[in-house]
Amino acid sequence: RAFASDPASPPFASSSTVVLGGYEPLQLEGAVTIAHVIANKIITDKVAVNRLVKLLLRQPDFSHDASMCDDTLRFRLALTTLGSLARVALVATADAIVLPRHVLTAWTNAVRDFCLLLVAPPAGATNFGGTFFTSTRDLDVLKAVAMAQTPVLLAALAQRSADRTTLLTAALLYFSARTTDVSGVLTVLEALPSMLDWTSITPDTYGNVLHTLLVLASHPDDRVQAAALRAIQALSTKDGATYIQAAMASVDSMARQTTLQQLHLATTVVLRSTTARHVKLASSSVVVEGMRTAAAGAAVLLPLDPSFGPAFILVANDVLRHFGPTCDWLEPTAVLYVDATLRCVVAASTSVDLHAVEAAQQLSPALATSLRVLVDTIEWLATGHVVPFAAKLVSSVTTHVGTIVDLSDFHDRIATMWMHQVSATSTDAAAVAALACSRTLAGIPVVSQRMGMAVVRLLHEDGVQLISKDVCDEVEAWMTVLMTGMEVHGAGEGWLQVVLPLLLRLSQPTTTGRMLISIATMFSGSFKAAVGRMGEDMRSALQTALRQALVDKTAAAAAAPTTSMSLDFSRYG
Repeated sequence: RAFASDPASPPFASSSTVVLGGYEPLQLEGAVTIAHVIANKIITDKVAVNRLVKLLLRQPDFSHDASMCDDTLRFRLALTTLGSLARVALVATADAIVLPRHVLTAWTNAVRDFCLLLVAPPAGATNFGGTFFTSTRDLDVLKAVAMAQTPVLLAALAQRSADRTTLLTAALLYFSARTTDVSGVLTVLEALPSMLDWTSITPDTYGNVLHTLLVLASHPDDRVQAAALRAIQALSTKDGATYIQAAMASVDSMARQTTLQQLHLATTVVLRSTTARHVKLASSSVVVEGMRTAAAGAAVLLPLDPSFGPAFILVANDVLRHFGPTCDWLEPTAVLYVDATLRCVVAASTSVDLHAVEAAQQLSPALATSLRVLVDTIEWLATGHVVPFAAKLVSSVTTHVGTIVDLSDFHDRIATMWMHQVSATSTDAAAVAALACSRTLAGIPVVSQRMGMAVVRLLHEDGVQLISKDVCDEVEAWMTVLMTGMEVHGAGEGWLQVVLPLLLRLSQPTTTGRMLISIATMFSGSFKAAVGRMGEDMRSALQTALRQALVDKTAAAAAAPTTSMSLDFSRYG
């Protein structure tokens, strides 16, 4: 309807200017409506979409010079039409519409008009013009129109234009205007990585972009914060990391230190501010992006300056202290974040060819202190809360720090606490958590020793008949781990003499039978030797339990390869 009063559309290739009627406001509404119905998939037919796009292309140069309206309305009409085309181009597939080359030129000219309106006017000029405006008498109105349409123009050009310097300049000007349009800020932020030309960007420009993103990372809107963090990641990973490592080799020491300090602040600002303010309801998406950004910062910064290591460690420590006990969503990213931070810090602060003692002596006092603080926090999580990812954090610390920091007391305290939580009087949740967490650390000797004692003690307790199936399943898993370790050291037979009679006390016959079948199959030599040293009554009880397990359909299916074993224990010994 917006174009109902217009004359028939000329052929697309025609360069003749169409004289518009007096319905410029309807032209504006029509352009916005066309973009809306195409962008929101209200109209998806390819033929219909292209017919609508042709309506937006009626003016070859988009200047609307023949219109009888004033300069400000012509500017609004030109930029609204170009913005609508850009919005359509962002959502349409490559084969859905084909835009002529002059559209990209018009988009670029519109972006340059935006820059001209926001920067100081030419020297001595009080009234100046651009491509789509001839006067600045209504400067505030022109700025408002340009601010509204520039985000989508930049996003569309970022996918197509080779002149990324102009786009980056316009993006920085847009952010400097302190707009309250969150949608526009998000649009430009998401397109920003495509505007970075790493072959021509200068250290000063890099610093300007980084500072801008640092400010946006503190934006009150969570979506803007997360988008700013993703843009910071683009500056500190892949091509961005390669650029900064090369650029820092060619600048003076003061510029180098300034840039590195700014990069460290930008990659950790969200985590620092969140934990410092004790914000318990912080957006999980922002915190997760913050951890990814901090890990990227550690990876690119520490090879350039290892002195940032303690700061990165303390930020990770604050995150675990603040969110660790209560935030289930933290686990996957937090484990990777802490692991990456420790790996980068240790690699940058020690030499790989040094002996462990020499490497420990090489640690700076600040780094040694920060590592100890982090180790204490992980111990606090592992013993006081038994959060599911505590064992993974212990594993990361052991892997990366175990050779340069003495962790024997750390391991012993954690293993002892977990051992005490495995009891017939403990809650099922506490026992299952302790058994499950500790099993991933079975390679640490003191953990295996303590948990082996815990399993034997649990099977000895009077209330063992009351433990749940979940606890029995965890006991079964630990039995396999412990038996494997005993076999390596030739102690399997003695271990089985202790635990086989105790397994008969469990109130879960299915689990008991499954454990007996597994032990008899996997460790047949030790099993035969242990049974051979038992009395007749115990042999008979074990034989009955094992026979019943094989009869059971579930156990028989799980132990199909073992059905031919001998069940005459009288021959053992």
